[in-house]
Amino acid sequence: HASTVQIDSCDFIANVAGSDGGAVFIANDRSDIIRSVFSGNISQSRGGSIFCDAGANIYNNTIVFSSAPIDPSIGSTSSDSVYVINTILWDNSNQNWDNQYNVKYNFCAIDKDWEGLGNIYQNPNFVNSEELNYNLISNSPCIDAGNPDLDGDGNEWYLDPDDQDIDGTRMDIGALSYLEPDTIPPTIDGVILDEISYGTDETMTIAWNAMDDRS
Repeated sequence: HASTVQIDSCDFIANVAGSDGGAVFIANDRSDIIRSVFSGNISQSRGGSIFCDAGANIYNNTIVFSSAPIDPSIGSTSSDSVYVINTILWDNSNQNWDNQYNVKYNFCAIDKDWEGLGNIYQNPNFVNSEELNYNLISNSPCIDAGNPDLDGDGNEWYLDPDDQDIDGTRMDIGALSYLEPDTIPPTIDGVILDEISYGTDETMTIAWNAMDDRS
């Protein structure tokens, strides 16, 4: 088989499939789906947004308004593990979750009472879901609620930048992180200019290098 497939920072909006997986069907190769938004996808079979017939890592995604006759958000018949972590599954249709083979939901925001470590069952509080703005507002329960050691190296987020959002805080749940106000100004390495006078209609070019903690 080909090497592992990775889907990163994509939007899957209003797709329709006549079979399994309204937006994505994973077969044969273990795949990663990371920081992507799934909204309004429909499967006429199983897995409104995603269906797995192979192993998958589904990390930091937002899956909303998906529907299917069975398994409205994610379905699986995989014999390999499907890890759903730091993911919002909200306002999907209310059909049964019947095909959940080897799926583990941890540190997710779910609108269904489903077993898993660190899961929350509260409205994620999007900025404006009707306009497809799935950023989190400041009082969202998803903020700083992600897996504190997502990479599993034994170092939790406060010691490991790999487990942090770009503002240096613990990872949020969902595809779009809430960023704290940027209170640290960039460090600027300026260019020393010659002592030259410039008159009207003359142009002076100023160049500098800036380093920012969020770059």
